[in-house]
Amino acid sequence: MLANVETIERRHAPPIANTLQLPPLPVTLIEAERRHSEIAAELAAVRTDFNTLNYNFAGIRVPRADGTLFPLSGRDHALADLQRRQVELEAAEAEARRTLSAERRKFGDAVTDQMRGPVADLCALVTEKLLEAEAMFALLGDLAQQAHQHSIGIRNDTMTRWPTLAAQLKSVRRQIEPSAHK
Repeated sequence: MLANVETIERRHAPPIANTLQLPPLPVTLIEAERRHSEIAAELAAVRTDFNTLNYNFAGIRVPRADGTLFPLSGRDHALADLQRRQVELEAAEAEARRTLSAERRKFGDAVTDQMRGPVADLCALVTEKLLEAEAMFALLGDLAQQAHQHSIGIRNDTMTRWPTLAAQLKSVRRQIEPSAHK
């Protein structure tokens, strides 16, 4: 059912709607996302290893995050190495997060600039359609007023709701008018 509604909406969409699509992600953003996820995964594994080894299970072979076992000897040295590695990875993860945020912001700004014209065109098109709909509701108002002048009662839900519907359309039109977005 949803696919049918989507097909109908696309079929009736104006040609300008084709320009309102997110462009492909830039390579720099994809690379930043990949780098951040790799560092975050490695940091999670190091934290798991550190916490596991820090429980100080003397004489028990405990597994690392990758499934291999820690050796029974030299655990203090391994624990210090894991703590150093954890600090390094936390700094690298923070840097990767900042880089990723900067790349997302840069892409978002570029998309915003690219979409400014098509969005304005679409808003103008919708405003035009809303003005047409408001004019049609005004015709209903005229008909209702003429009927009322002759004491004729018209029993139609749309006829009785037209003032409310017209006001709602006018409110929507005011919200999307270009002056509202400055």
